[in-house]
Order: sequence, then structure tokens, then C-alpha cells
Amino acid sequence: METLGSSEAFVPLSKHLAREHENVERLLLVLESHLARALSSEEPDPELMLAILHYLTEYVDARHDPIEKLAFERLTHHAPWLGPLFEEHARQLDDVRAKRALFYALLDRGRSSFDRDQVTRGGFAFVAALRRRVVVEDAELLPAVSAVLDADDARHIESRLRADGLEEFRARFAEIVLEAGCECEYA
Repeated sequence: METLGSSEAFVPLSKHLAREHENVERLLLVLESHLARALSSEEPDPELMLAILHYLTEYVDARHDPIEKLAFERLTHHAPWLGPLFEEHARQLDDVRAKRALFYALLDRGRSSFDRDQVTRGGFAFVAALRRRVVVEDAELLPAVSAVLDADDARHIESRLRADGLEEFRARFAEIVLEAGCECEYA
């Protein structure tokens, strides 16, 4: 589902978010491979790692998280018993953002002096935090989106989203995976 503008049931949104999670996982795997290089004294590509981090920051903040936030707000309205899960999800987001900021600072500083130990620790901590969050979303939240929300909810969410920037993000994803040499495709 490329846009949310359909009168179909809400199931395609959960599939759309799951495909985005697959892309995040692909980028995390590339990031991990460069962190592993740094651990084994090979030369990682700090610029590629920064490009991945920028993509994950900008895309997730501008497109992915707003869709999830709106979907979860609607879920809270329909299924208030999911409240504790959303509270944990918010705590995980804070953790991801804190680890992302630290990793970014270490990488950015590494342009002049690359501290392998600090960068790899910070990088692996960020990857683990983001992966934990995605696993919880896939296992617990996206099934609820699929089961509880309907086409009216989809229209409500679509009406509150900005449509600009999606093609730019796809192009940036393609550039990153080409530079990384992986066989990733935009899901």
C-alpha cells in the first residue's frame, strides 16, 4: 500500500508499517556489518553509517512514527486496555532516541578521530534498542491495528498526514543500499 487513501479495510496499513520495519531491519543489518568491521579492526565506513542514521532519523521521524502515533491514538480510543502497551512503547521510543543521539554524536565526532570502542558500543546499543521496539510493534501493536481499526480510522489518519517527501526518502534508501552493496529493495 503506497498511500493510505483507500476505502479498503485498515489491514493494508499494518502491512505497510510491517514492510517499513523490514526496511529498517535491512538498514540495521548493514549498520551492524560496519560496526562488526570496526570491532575486527577492519575499516568501517563512518559516512555510510551516518547516512543510514540520518535516513533512520529523518524518515522515521517524518513519516513512520507519525503514522504509528495516529494509529495508536485511534487504537487507544477503540481498545483502551492497550494503554500499558502504549506506555511501554513510548518508553522504548525515548530509549531509542537517546541511544540514537549518542551514536550520532560518536559517529559525527569520529569524522576527526574514530574511537572504535565507543562507536561500536554506542552503535550496537542503538541497533538493539531500535530492534527491540520494532519486534514489539510487529508482535503486539500491528496485529491490533489490523484487528481493531477500520477504513474510517484509515481515512482519519490519512487526513492528518503530510504526503510530501516520500519519493525523496525512497531515493535516499536506494542510494544507501547501493552504496552499501546489499541486495535490499524498498518494500
